[in-house]
Amino acid sequence: MKPVQAGFRAGNYRAMVSNGGVHSVADWANITLKMICEPAPDATEKVRKEISSFKMLAYRVLAQAFQEATVYSSPSTLQHVAHEAAARITELSEMTRWRHLFDNPDMRQQIEDLISRNILTMREIALKTE
Repeated sequence: MKPVQAGFRAGNYRAMVSNGGVHSVADWANITLKMICEPAPDATEKVRKEISSFKMLAYRVLAQAFQEATVYSSPSTLQHVAHEAAARITELSEMTRWRHLFDNPDMRQQIEDLISRNILTMREIALKTE
């Protein structure tokens, strides 16, 4: 089963536009979550509800990770925060029909890399505007 066929898509890239200010932790968590999973356009209502339930829990994990990242500036510490968030999201996926996608080591690594990249970008922007 391919991700799109299951009603799940990973790697939805988004741009964050600002008027010169910084985005909130909630903004970063939201956009990162949209990059991890969004329902396919042809997903059934049942699939959309399942994804919505998963996303609510995953959002909490990401919001916590981005909040925690506001305290640190060391890239290695920030990468550890991302690693822990990706691991928790993978654990959450165990209750979904998409578990097999998150069990894939390449997919887990892509999710961790995405979270790490967004955390590092958030911190870099924050440091430039402080």
